[in-house]
Amino acid sequence: MEGRRNGSFETKHFDCRICSKPLRPPIFECNAGHFFCLTCRNKIPYTRKLPVCCKGASARSHGMESVVVSIRIDCANAEHG
Repeated sequence: MEGRRNGSFETKHFDCRICSKPLRPPIFECNAGHFFCLTCRNKIPYTRKLPVCCKGASARSHGMESVVVSIRIDCANAEHG
């Protein structure tokens, strides 16, 4: 795959800051830079404050969405079909 690089990353950075499930689009970001999922965004009270940092919720994070959809993880069982 063109542009593909081997590397590693901490998976916790790709989990919703509220429910800890893996992020998938649409992804949102608070004013403090925490990422969270649509399900959790819909549960945020009308005050729009995140419980993890008390900062206001902002708009979708298209940059993080691009990163998340570009991640490909090799299957450990690929050789077995």
